[in-house]
Parts: sequence; C-alpha cells; structure tokens
Amino acid sequence: MSDRARAGISAWGSLLAASSWAIAAGLTGIVPNDWPAECAAPVVVPLPARPPAPGRCMIELKIAEQSEATLLPAQTEPADSAGRTPARAWFFWSAKESDRGKRAAVRFLPFVPLRPNSADFPDSAYRSGHDDPMLHITTAENKPILSYWHGPPSSGQRYPLNDFIHRLIGLDGEILTACSPADHVHHRGVFWAWVRHERRGQSLGDWWAPRNIHAEPGALEYHDGPVFTRFVARHFWVHQPQGAERGDRFVEEQVICRVFKTTADGRALDIDLTLTALDDGVGIGGTLSQNKGYGGMTIRFGRAKGVKLETDQGAVEEETVNHLRALWVDWSGRFVGPDGKDLPHRSGAALLVNLAHPDLPPEWITRKYGPINVSYPGLNMLEIGQNRPLQLRYRIWIHRGDAKGGKVNAYYRAYAADWKWTAGHR
Repeated sequence: MSDRARAGISAWGSLLAASSWAIAAGLTGIVPNDWPAECAAPVVVPLPARPPAPGRCMIELKIAEQSEATLLPAQTEPADSAGRTPARAWFFWSAKESDRGKRAAVRFLPFVPLRPNSADFPDSAYRSGHDDPMLHITTAENKPILSYWHGPPSSGQRYPLNDFIHRLIGLDGEILTACSPADHVHHRGVFWAWVRHERRGQSLGDWWAPRNIHAEPGALEYHDGPVFTRFVARHFWVHQPQGAERGDRFVEEQVICRVFKTTADGRALDIDLTLTALDDGVGIGGTLSQNKGYGGMTIRFGRAKGVKLETDQGAVEEETVNHLRALWVDWSGRFVGPDGKDLPHRSGAALLVNLAHPDLPPEWITRKYGPINVSYPGLNMLEIGQNRPLQLRYRIWIHRGDAKGGKVNAYYRAYAADWKWTAGHR
C-alpha cells in the first residue's frame, strides 16, 4: 500500500470519527442482465435520506450467494433544484458475468461533507480550481483533465463565446477538442447551443453562432471527491439586440458536470442540462438551413488522422450525415500527443444519450472534419415552460482505440442500466 493510500485511510478514519451523519436504512436492487462484465463503471444509488451537502461515504455492497460484502468508497450529491433527481450516491464497481441478474444490497456508512476545492484530501480523484473566467480540473500531479469557460467572454472575439468545455484532454494527454477553428470559428469544444430562439413567436437571435444573444454568468460551485469532481454552473441567456444598452434574460441554464475518476478503460464525464424559461412562450429549435436541424449538445473534435465515426447502429462511412438516429456516436482518430508528435494509437470519445432523453433515439448530425451533434429538437420548435424545465442528460466516454477497442457499447449499457433500487434491509 502506498504512503498516499495509508494517509487517505488515516484521514478517512479521523473524519468518520468526527461525523455525526449516517444513513440507517439500506437498499436492495438487481444487477442488470446486460451490465458489462469486468468493466469498472459508475453505479448510482438513490439515498434513503438527504445529506446536507455533497460529501463522501462508504458503501457496503453484497451480491446474493457471495459470502462476503465489498466495501467501496462513494460520493454523494444532493437532489437537483428542479426536484426531478433525488439525493444519491455514486461508486465504481466491476462485476463478474455470474453477478448479472442477482440481488444486490447496499448499506451506507457515515457521511463526511466535502469542502470546495477539497482535493487536499488524499483520495480525491482530481483537483479543481477557479481562475476567472476558467474552471480547471487537473490530476494530483497537475496534469490537465479539462477546462470550463464560465465567466464572461474574452474581448475582441468575433463571437462572445463562453459556457463551454475546452480543452478536453484524452487519456494520453492529447487535446481532443477544438475551439474557434478556422472552418467554423463559433465552434467551441464541448458546447450546448441552439440556432433559433423565440418568445411568443418573435425571433430573439442565435446562440449557436451568437447574434443578439449572450450567456450571462451566474453562480459556480465545485467539489472534488474520491469518485468524481462535480461542478454546478448557472448562466442566464440574455437577449440584447445590437445597439441596445441593456438586455433581458429569458432562460436560466443550469449545468451539472461530473468528471469521474479515470480507469484502465477510460474516463466518463456526465453533463446534465436544465433549461428553465423566465417568460411565457419561450422556444428553441435547430437550424432550418438546408433542412439540417443542427443545434443542441455538441462536441467539436480537433484535428486527427484516420478519423472513424461509429454508432450503436454501425459505422458511418459518409463525410457528412444529417438526421442520423442513434443512442451514441463515437469519433476517433490519431491525435497529436502532448510532446507534439502523433500518438502511435487511435483514441477518441463517444457522446452517449441518456434513456430519459426526449425523442429517443434522437437525430444527430455527424461530420468527419470535427463536430458531432445531438440535433434536438431539430427542425421543430420546442417550447420551454416556466414550470416545466427541460432536462437533457449526456455522458462523454473518453477512451483509447476505436468504439470497439474503447468498449463504448459496454459503457453505454452501464450508463443506461436500471438497478431497480428499493428501500430495504439485507
């Protein structure tokens, strides 16, 4: 055992001794029949009680017919502000094929609150820090994982770009994303933006290639823990026509992002979007130009050699595709490594769609030169209610190899799994 691991256990024990919060009840569920075997994947469990803040705990996992339980580090998060997602905990687990379909029981051990930027705790997966306008997430050795642009845009830009992730880093230090590439200067790493915005039938402008709309930064919170670093960011979409002294807010956007710890197979990154209208009659839609429909959750990849596009339906051979139906899309190639030389192997990332997503499986646009986009609601105009927030959830799976080598389909099954958790005791 390393000195760091011993320090982590010692610190954990001290914190547990000081903790007064614990969950008495346990949960039972069923290991999904299609849960991937021998893959360390995140498992999510609803909490039978709401913790006071994001925190860490331990989970005791017992699979039926096994003589001993497994003790695993876990991380909690509170219920979302929309009230649709309960307080819950996450942990990593690697199953055997023989575990599938069997009864699983979990018991929670004491809770310890997390502090903002709490990566000084030895078992935190990453370190996060805010250097306005950027939130940076790195390894303990200060190697970059990703950066998120939260604050106001830089001056002198052609477009006022903020509220996006760039740089997104691969498993070998390669930069996977591009920001403001020459072919489409409004593309910005991992971003979520729409082309058409209306209020009571009147056009407000464009946030895809920004025109008369900008994102006003709101609150930003971030915590590091043993399972993931989590940040919660708010922005307000503001309509401000050219020449107007002031703009008016029309949508509040909340982004919850979990950057899970890196495993031997890859790294998962969840992005949960909640859009709440601030007025009646607010709608969003994709572009109508050439019947394309693009707009929504997007990854703009950087330059790579030998690009390959794959989906859960098979390979995509065409350079450009519109209105493709899929649950996930993977983009891979040979990127330049941190030393400036081409990596000797293929790598990339897949964008996975949550099973609660509207219009499942949604339409996509894919381009071998860089972008992949879940084009929802596409050619339609979707109204966002003041009391009916729109929630869109995605996972990015970063891996080596192509979709097969990166086990994309296996990790999609883990993302989509339903353990059928119910309250109960072992």
